[in-house]
Amino acid sequence: VTMIGISDIGKVVVLVVALSAGEAAANSSQDKSRAVAYAELDLSSPAGAEKLYERLQRAAAEVCGFYQSSTLITASIKTDKQACYVDALSRAVAQIDAPLLREQHEG
Repeated sequence: VTMIGISDIGKVVVLVVALSAGEAAANSSQDKSRAVAYAELDLSSPAGAEKLYERLQRAAAEVCGFYQSSTLITASIKTDKQACYVDALSRAVAQIDAPLLREQHEG
């Protein structure tokens, strides 16, 4: 667990996912948000933007359930998870609003 100081409050984005009723029931014990800290990254550099984008991708995948083990994954569940991932990642990038991060996302 990383402690966040007062000066770092503006350097954290939280990925939150809105779930459908069925998905919420199926995953009721799973946390559907992740905080991603980036205070130490320089988002005006390509390397910093790339590092943050990797963190956001990983957090979106976690929040949307890509790392859950399941013996039966239907096309519908896969589609829902992909839509969740795209939405969570897009909203996080928009919230941070850094040009090089947007380029990573759009590119």
